[in-house]
Amino acid sequence: METKKGNESLVDEPGLTIERIASEDEPTALETFGVSGKDGNKPQVMTRGFQCAFGEAARDIAHRLLVLLKREVLENGPIDYFQIFSISANAVTEKVWVIDDGSSVTVLLPEDY
Repeated sequence: METKKGNESLVDEPGLTIERIASEDEPTALETFGVSGKDGNKPQVMTRGFQCAFGEAARDIAHRLLVLLKREVLENGPIDYFQIFSISANAVTEKVWVIDDGSSVTVLLPEDY
């Protein structure tokens, strides 16, 4: 997988690669990715397209993405509410979006938007 300027490999294991796709001109976040909702548990959902693309691995991949993002927020402070990744698993490579709209976090393929 080609790595562009600013991209960051987060997971590189046999059968699973997760790379964050960073914009060269990433703006200061107006809305930020949160680590929890008002009650401490923000709903986390994934679209049918994401589930179909990654099959049985979808739930584990979504969970790992959210753990990585939460860890980054806790260690480094706010990040933008809209994050982009390239994920390769089970011979499938897809661009994946993770969006925190304030009330829930959604993991989706761009065409699901």
